[in-house]
Amino acid sequence: MGGLGLIIQAAIPDLQGQDALANRLVSDLESSGLLNGASLNVTMTGQGLMASRTTELGRAFLQFISDPQTGTVP
Repeated sequence: MGGLGLIIQAAIPDLQGQDALANRLVSDLESSGLLNGASLNVTMTGQGLMASRTTELGRAFLQFISDPQTGTVP
């Protein structure tokens, strides 16, 4: 049990104590259609924490930036 904010802070230590910035980043990603339902301050189960929140556009963008030549993740 926990919140996505803790996972984000563990992955990106520079965001620790920067809740407003982290929330703004998530909001911007959602507004751009790359994420869906990624509230950082909601407590959820482990299964909920592991659920994908990327949209189809978000997944396509991640594939592109991973390998722009083929659009696949190495």
